Amino acid sequence: MKTASLALVACLGLLTSGMALAQSAPASEPAPSLEPISANPAGAPLICKYYYHNGEILRRRDCRTAHEWERLRSRNQADFANFQNRTLMQRN
Repeated sequence: MKTASLALVACLGLLTSGMALAQSAPASEPAPSLEPISANPAGAPLICKYYYHNGEILRRRDCRTAHEWERLRSRNQADFANFQNRTLMQRN
């Protein structure tokens, strides 16, 4: 019983902190648009990468143009830097 209540409190704490981070995110940035593979008007070659997710046996293929991969990489880098900055600011 104690373990179940401790697990419930821990889950609620994680959900609450996740909701606080989601609310503090700036709403001015537009969501990235997802275009189907057929919407490649310039005929740029697609670069496919394969990913395994936790618990999956089969890998998933993700095909994008070089420009899309670079945009995704820079977006992830900016998100990670913002996360680090927020974490440092919370410690003070």
